[in-house]
Amino acid sequence: MKFGLKIFIFEIIAVFVFMLLWQYLAGFHALLSVFCGGLAWILPQFYFIWRSRVVLHPKNINNMLGSFFAHEAIKLIFSAILVILSVKFLKIMMLPFINGYIIAVFIGTFTSYQQVKKI
Repeated sequence: MKFGLKIFIFEIIAVFVFMLLWQYLAGFHALLSVFCGGLAWILPQFYFIWRSRVVLHPKNINNMLGSFFAHEAIKLIFSAILVILSVKFLKIMMLPFINGYIIAVFIGTFTSYQQVKKI
């Protein structure tokens, strides 16, 4: 399985588990808040993985590296915009929302670290 897809799937599973946990603890509104928080990271991550696969040609390392950093910056800006829009316009519970966001970021980072550690 491609590594980017593996990260994406792990993030979705982790957010889904926390959605069920928060739904049990605080109800359906908390479930939606965790979903929005996870989505605020997973959508930009999906964009980054998709764009990284498109431009992964080792012909010119400078273009590849520049493209990587540009897409990473776009991912972070996109994520910040989604967080701001969610907080401003949606009626969400903040603690589950932040929990969903942080778990998605943590799972993505931890999975990447584990893959690099194998190499």
